[in-house]
Amino acid sequence: MNRREIMGAMGILPALIAGPNLAAASPPLGPLSFASAEEELRAFIRMKGALQPVDVPLWYFGTLYAQMPDGTSTPLLGFQGLEYARLE
Repeated sequence: MNRREIMGAMGILPALIAGPNLAAASPPLGPLSFASAEEELRAFIRMKGALQPVDVPLWYFGTLYAQMPDGTSTPLLGFQGLEYARLE
């Protein structure tokens, strides 16, 4: 097992542990609605986390680029991270 596989497993493990707990705590939800300001806020909270005050794992990744003087882009480094969000 190499470093990349270990890091990938570390990122997935918390989500697998939290997943069943989140599914049990959340009732099935209908489609998002944007008919009023209150429904827009609820839709935003649903997309970012959960309506209940529970920890939600978030995983992100990307690449940082440098703009060279000749107009080309050069990748500098890749990154990834895992965090937990709680919206109350």
